[in-house]
Amino acid sequence: MSGFFRDLFAPKRRGLGDDSHFILPDAIGPIQGGVLSRYYARGGVNMDQKNPPDVQNGNSQNNGPAGGLESVPTSGSTPVPTPTDSLILRPMQMDFQDEWTNLRWRNDDWLKPWESDNPLKNQESRESAGLTFNAWIMNIRKTEAAGTGSIFAIFHRGVMIGQISLGAMVYGSIRSGIIGYWIDQGQAGHGYIPRAAAQLCDWAFFDETGPRLHRIEIDMIPDNFRSVRVAQKLGFTEEGLRRRYMYINGQWTDHRIFSLLSDEFPHTICDRLN
Repeated sequence: MSGFFRDLFAPKRRGLGDDSHFILPDAIGPIQGGVLSRYYARGGVNMDQKNPPDVQNGNSQNNGPAGGLESVPTSGSTPVPTPTDSLILRPMQMDFQDEWTNLRWRNDDWLKPWESDNPLKNQESRESAGLTFNAWIMNIRKTEAAGTGSIFAIFHRGVMIGQISLGAMVYGSIRSGIIGYWIDQGQAGHGYIPRAAAQLCDWAFFDETGPRLHRIEIDMIPDNFRSVRVAQKLGFTEEGLRRRYMYINGQWTDHRIFSLLSDEFPHTICDRLN
């Protein structure tokens, strides 16, 4: 585990009695026996097999053998993956600026229909000019220190291909969070987003350094059928519709709500990882 992230987050987690913090690893890779394993067992895509396009975006905000995970170290107490491994998630960092900026703005038109926003930003002078990349990273660090969320870059064989977040986290008797994501248009259709979301769920549910959530949501506007497929492939359960739930592309929009629970998986996963 990275000394930077361990030193940044471990003291606060260890010092709080409510267990409402997490420790970020250098990278999040596969964990055997959880969401990703079940995804493969149900017919998830192999890492380089192209299927019809999976979902490009989930608002926050696929054919392999059972257990067919790649041989990649897991996050947590064991050695973490390196950027040269097939698919890993790395906490967003200052030195990602050039790669992230090029990726994000190259896909601006592709992502715009699903873009969440602040409806009051024109009334808030501090936001009207937009955040710099460095200010955005500092805000992410504050959110992580508060234990309420984090944003990760998705790397495939060392190349950044998208972004995934875990946010809106609450603890106590609820212990829940929401996943959001987007991917480079040129990388859609390879099953990368379902795999990235599965790896993030496994870390958030089962890793001893993670937030140890009980419930994770993926929420999307009703006609984002590709994102619906991601939730379905990962075994999320649809719970219903929230009216005008999020401000997307300039208007309040309804969202379909899908959830996954940690206790849908064998308790031996947690025992083994601990």
